[in-house]
Amino acid sequence: MDHFACFNKISNALQLKVKGMVSKYYEGTLRCDDMTCGMQTKQISVCGASCLARGCHGKMVNVFGENDLWTTLTYHSTLFDMEHGMIEGERIVKGEERSFNKRMAMMSVGDNDKKTFEMLKGVADGMLEGSAYNFVRPSLFSMFFKESTQ
Repeated sequence: MDHFACFNKISNALQLKVKGMVSKYYEGTLRCDDMTCGMQTKQISVCGASCLARGCHGKMVNVFGENDLWTTLTYHSTLFDMEHGMIEGERIVKGEERSFNKRMAMMSVGDNDKKTFEMLKGVADGMLEGSAYNFVRPSLFSMFFKESTQ
C-alpha cells in the first residue's frame, strides 16, 4: 500500500472516530455516581445535579464530558507527533541498561513515512484547534472592553 492510501485510510478513520466522540459528547447522557443506583438518563433534575431515582442520594454526572473529549483529541495529536515519540522513547529507556539514540531512530524512519506522520498530525491538530475547549477568543473581550475613540 502506498503512503497516500495509508494516509487516507488513517485520516478517514481518525475523523470518523472523532465525529463519533463529538456526537457522544452532545448526546448529553448523565449517570448517577451512586454505585447501587447506576441510573442513566438524558433528563436533568429541577433540583440541580441530584439523581432522578426515588430514594437515591447520588449526583448525576456526564458519561462523556468535555474533559474526556479534550483528552482524547490531545492524545490523537500526540500519537502522530514524531518529536513527542522520540522524547517518550528517551524517557522509557532512561532507567534501563539499553540506550536510545534519537538520531538513529529518526534516520530509520523513511522520508515518506515522516511526511505521512506530519500530514496525520496536521489532521489531528486541525481537529484539536477546532475544539474551543481551553481557549478564549480575544474578540470576546474586545466586545466588552472597547477603547473609546473619542
